Amino acid sequence: MKIRVRLLGLLSKDVESYNHENGLEMDMPQGSTYGDIVTALSLPPDKAGMFGVGGILKRRDEPVANGDEVHIFMPLAGG
Repeated sequence: MKIRVRLLGLLSKDVESYNHENGLEMDMPQGSTYGDIVTALSLPPDKAGMFGVGGILKRRDEPVANGDEVHIFMPLAGG
């Protein structure tokens, strides 16, 4: 299935082929999860804090749907 990934914060520095204007189009196997995207991009798991699709937060273990535009955020911290 095809998805589009948008890397936010400093995550884009870890993916050499990332395009800031268009994001990154990826082919993922059916049944893939948001965590599988992190693995496919060779991102350190602790750098991918949250996943969003259509303004809705997703868990790392939830399945990705064909056509999803996935926003991956770095972990947020502060006070």
